[in-house]
Amino acid sequence: MKRYVYITPEDYETAEKNGINRNTLEYRVRYGGFDIDRAITEPVAKREPWTPEQRAKLKESQLGESTVRERMKKWGISRDEALAIPKFTPEETFEQLKKGFEEKHCVFSREQRQKMKENGIKHATAYARWKYRGYTKEEAVTIPTQTHRQIKERTIFNKFERRAQ
Repeated sequence: MKRYVYITPEDYETAEKNGINRNTLEYRVRYGGFDIDRAITEPVAKREPWTPEQRAKLKESQLGESTVRERMKKWGISRDEALAIPKFTPEETFEQLKKGFEEKHCVFSREQRQKMKENGIKHATAYARWKYRGYTKEEAVTIPTQTHRQIKERTIFNKFERRAQ
């Protein structure tokens, strides 16, 4: 049976013998979702130490350690490759963020958004047409919207047409 609640003094001693300090043990159990047996036996992950050359390159490039670690994690590259990439200017950083946001969250391409603007179609309208009404993306951004009066005239005409039959 897995234990999650009370860490006994023996558990603290076992963890200490395994090279796990008290704070790490408590964090693992209380916040990390570890059961006590796993928390006292699983070794702590060790980071690769920085070489003096890497430290010098880090200082020269004016990057932070966290920036290098983030690049390594995000792009799956080595520490030396992450250090070789120069520091981004604020404009480059903004463009990267904008590009990533568009790739992740934007349904319509830039050209399609430009067509929507030219045709006076709101983004919400085009999105609803595509998502819920069965339009293709091209139809959603090119077919002009109708006013309430146009819709009303069309429905009144259809009512008269139905009665005549």
